[in-house]
Amino acid sequence: MTRESMEYDVVIIGGGPSGLATAIKLKQLDSNLNVCLLEKASEIGAHILSGNVFETRALDELLPNWKELNSPIKTKVSKEKFLFLE
Repeated sequence: MTRESMEYDVVIIGGGPSGLATAIKLKQLDSNLNVCLLEKASEIGAHILSGNVFETRALDELLPNWKELNSPIKTKVSKEKFLFLE
């Protein structure tokens, strides 16, 4: 029995903020690097549901043209909740 195999220089598990930023930065540093990003959701970022308000400086440094990329960063928050987890 033979199995198909795919070879990568780097495999990143999870397409959340850290995984995606890592993949982008690696490709910026070396465009020939073969990077695989594995995400269990139907699309990258699908599980990021926090409604977080954040400083965009890091995003500006990582992707200087993110504002022109039609990113969903201006999604309105429809509900706010604060929870203590024990």
